[in-house]
Amino acid sequence: MPFATGPFEEDSDGRDSFFSPSFSSRRWCTKPHPFSKMLLLCLLLVLTSPFLFFLLLKTTKTVNRLYVRGVILGYKRARTNQYENTSLIKLENVPDKSSTSFYLGKKLCYVYKAHTKKQGTVYRTMWGKVTRAHGTSGVVRAQFKHNLPPTSIGGKIRCMLYPSNI
Repeated sequence: MPFATGPFEEDSDGRDSFFSPSFSSRRWCTKPHPFSKMLLLCLLLVLTSPFLFFLLLKTTKTVNRLYVRGVILGYKRARTNQYENTSLIKLENVPDKSSTSFYLGKKLCYVYKAHTKKQGTVYRTMWGKVTRAHGTSGVVRAQFKHNLPPTSIGGKIRCMLYPSNI
């Protein structure tokens, strides 16, 4: 075989040859890892000036939300009837019924965008509260001052972490 077709030559029986010129020059990885420069920079920063590295860590932003995100699943319903005065909400990181007890009585806020500007903004809110659990999968029932519109189904909702029971 006069020309190598891949990274190494093959013998007549199909195995790569130890004596081929490309066999010894083969390496596991020819490209540097994409984070290697960043890791080297951090290591250099720690070794030269630990104080600057500490400031770098302190200046990174952490997100402190005052609410838990949720999704509006729909209304409480049976086979034929639907009760629009009670909405079903799935909260983030609430996997079972026992976890819902913390959220009972918490305020819910549905933020939506209107076409006309009132009080200097086009965003409006509808407020409600968590009333009880619904089933065993972490879904809660909620009642709002004014019933949620059907267009809100599948939308995002905020569960405020107040009033606190702790």
